[in-house]
Amino acid sequence: MPYIAFAMLFFLFQQVWSAPRFVAILEARGDQTFTLQEKQYVTDKIRSLSIEVLPIGKYTVMTRENIDVMLPPDKSLEECEGGCLAETGRNIAADYVGQARIEKVFGQYAIVVEMYETRTGKMCGSFAERQPSIDSVLSSMGKNYMKIFGGIEGVKKRGEPVVAQVLSEAVPPKGTKQKKKKEIEYVEIGGLRWMKRNLNSVMPNSWCYDDDDFNCRGGYGRLYVWESALQACPEGWRLPSRSEAEYLISSLGKKAGQLLKAEGEWESGTSLGSYGFSALPAGHRGSISRGDYGGRGDETAFWTSTLINAKVVYGLHIGKKAAVKKLRRDYGYSIRCVGNIR
Repeated sequence: MPYIAFAMLFFLFQQVWSAPRFVAILEARGDQTFTLQEKQYVTDKIRSLSIEVLPIGKYTVMTRENIDVMLPPDKSLEECEGGCLAETGRNIAADYVGQARIEKVFGQYAIVVEMYETRTGKMCGSFAERQPSIDSVLSSMGKNYMKIFGGIEGVKKRGEPVVAQVLSEAVPPKGTKQKKKKEIEYVEIGGLRWMKRNLNSVMPNSWCYDDDDFNCRGGYGRLYVWESALQACPEGWRLPSRSEAEYLISSLGKKAGQLLKAEGEWESGTSLGSYGFSALPAGHRGSISRGDYGGRGDETAFWTSTLINAKVVYGLHIGKKAAVKKLRRDYGYSIRCVGNIR
């Protein structure tokens, strides 16, 4: 019995220890001389830097929507500093929380970025700089990223690959001339550009169905866990939010499931394919530990960026109907990235 109890405790400890840690970058602060768009621009730059230097699978960088969802009903994102900032991080279940302050000083742009470990409330990184333009300030921040993230375990050197290059379905022999990179095909529905094909970028914790490379061809793409999906979309593209997935469905009406499906690929249900979205029944992969597959031919699901809790995320599911459903974040599902219409 003592051995069994010890084994159970060890298993629980291993599960907790291996769970990804959350990093929250709160909206940048600034006086009235800075617009909301300028503050968001600075915040997005710091988030992008976080995604680049923090190991995939070990850390999850929270999106704006993630932060809003995780905030308890009786709490608000007050502007504060130091221990108050760490407390805000704890309120949204983040392990680390960071924020930038920007201001103009004698005609120059000044920035201060602070990172806190929420458990201890201690500052684990900071960066301060003053430059003639906001872009030069952010460029300096990128070069000195260790001042911000150096206190977080496992930070990578900049330049190490984060997202592998998208692989073509047929790899040309050595010595042949490579064709120019194809432009991404998309369809405009509900005020967004949706990719017409499932993403097929090679990432950690992504797979072809049944571990067979052939099953990634023909537009079916790879199956990703949520942490990898957050970082898989190419530059200028991103995962849709829950509300954007819901709007996609509502904009097509009661027959949304039929209209979103590719014709001639589904074993069940009617496929109309009228809007060019051409969803394929790619199925899913079970949890990382189980590694089983299912649903090919009958269903598919696409990740959104909206986190529900530590285990569950919203996703766009297409089977007999289209609906936004809860998906386990350690399962493997497809990706359709979105881009805003300019």
